[in-house]
Amino acid sequence: MTNYPFADLRQLLLGLGFEMKVMPGSCIAFEHGPAHARLVLEPLADGDSVDPATLAIVGRNLDERGILSRARFEELLQKHPLAG
Repeated sequence: MTNYPFADLRQLLLGLGFEMKVMPGSCIAFEHGPAHARLVLEPLADGDSVDPATLAIVGRNLDERGILSRARFEELLQKHPLAG
């Protein structure tokens, strides 16, 4: 799961129905109204890699909220050409 760009994670979350809200200088929130889910992430540039711990937290939350199974999330991460 190393070298997974923030831009790809953002696109994945938006594709799952999340809305992105930028809190200038502090964080980026992704909210999924129907599932009552909120993911708060540190602000990263599009090309910056998301750390493995953050990816694990995102995967767990997607699974717990019934948005995407953890196994499917892992599959999507592995399909990325830079994934380790």
